[in-house]
Amino acid sequence: MRKSALSTLVLLAVAGLFTGCAGLKADKQPTEFTPASFAAGQYDAKVNNFQVILDASMTMGDAGQRELQSAKNLASAINRSIPADLTLNGGLRSFGHSDRQSPNLTDLVYGMTSHTQSGFQQGLDKIKYAGGNSPLGAALLAAGQDLAGTQGKSAIIVISDGLQMEDAPAAAKKIKAEMGDRLCIYTIAIGDHAAGRQLLEKVAQAGECGFATTDAALISQAGMASFVEKVFLTPKPGVAPAPAPPAPVAFVDSDGDGVPDHLDQCPDTPRGVIVDERGCPIELKLHIKFDFDKADIRPQHKADIDRAAAFIRQYPQVPYILIAGHTDSVGTDAYNQKLSERRANSVRDALIKQHGIDAKRLVARGYGESQPIATNDTPEGRQLNRRVELICCVVIPQ
Repeated sequence: MRKSALSTLVLLAVAGLFTGCAGLKADKQPTEFTPASFAAGQYDAKVNNFQVILDASMTMGDAGQRELQSAKNLASAINRSIPADLTLNGGLRSFGHSDRQSPNLTDLVYGMTSHTQSGFQQGLDKIKYAGGNSPLGAALLAAGQDLAGTQGKSAIIVISDGLQMEDAPAAAKKIKAEMGDRLCIYTIAIGDHAAGRQLLEKVAQAGECGFATTDAALISQAGMASFVEKVFLTPKPGVAPAPAPPAPVAFVDSDGDGVPDHLDQCPDTPRGVIVDERGCPIELKLHIKFDFDKADIRPQHKADIDRAAAFIRQYPQVPYILIAGHTDSVGTDAYNQKLSERRANSVRDALIKQHGIDAKRLVARGYGESQPIATNDTPEGRQLNRRVELICCVVIPQ
């Protein structure tokens, strides 16, 4: 293939990681929850046993483990809301934690034992490091074994972002089949992840008598009281129950990005795009030049690859990232196809070998000269067409 000796301009565009609209709030703090308060002597226990399953996987560790701490704050508030005069067996199980904490997929850090608020909190304090995979299915099956020998009714409460745990609904169905009407399953979604909420809803549906909710619904004291009463409490005969809190407002999310319309500053976001807390897509663009007829990344562009890798690691919940290589129209179709594939793979290899990005998340494709973004009639246009694009948060084309 013959080309001019001009340098090749490659546009590296990560178009689905998106900080458009005004960017992310890097300093957002973990969510705080207000415990409910119930008068002593007015309630009996609705269940005899309960176990909280808390997600400590890698996707909970973003931004200084903010979502992990939010989940721990939520579990602590539930624990402190359970009336001290109830007799319950309690447990706390973590899953997906970093190897710094434990090499096991899931650990029972408290119980099963006679529940005390102090004992549960001590177990919660042992969960310190997020960073592993998301084996909620394994944690559910282990919880089923923990509860198998207990008497009476049991509740499992899953606190998780619901990401990357497709085996969980099947595991929930299995333990439900084994325990029957002695078990109800409840899920609480952490963070604004639409796909995660949908999966957790399936887990709760497998339990048949439980339900799915979100962390946002439990922030207020009234929301926490409603949840704890539905899961743990039944009014004693002859004691009038407390007035029910007002029903939560059903928010509309027209574009399905996980952010309700009244908070969404970027409506009509395309389906599948990951957005920030204001519903706005995030975008990062980098420019990398290649030598003539080469697919090698120049040393001076190491900082650009570093920046792309750091940005990709910031969003581990994204399952696939498409790396698309392109050429201009000079040369044969067959040669250009191979050259576009080499360029895409050079960027992919740099992200894997230099930065440890999971190879399964990086899909390299070559498109040859078939997708120009500028005219091929001028040297300047041909330079723009010789490019690589990194596209995240979309469905990988077949």
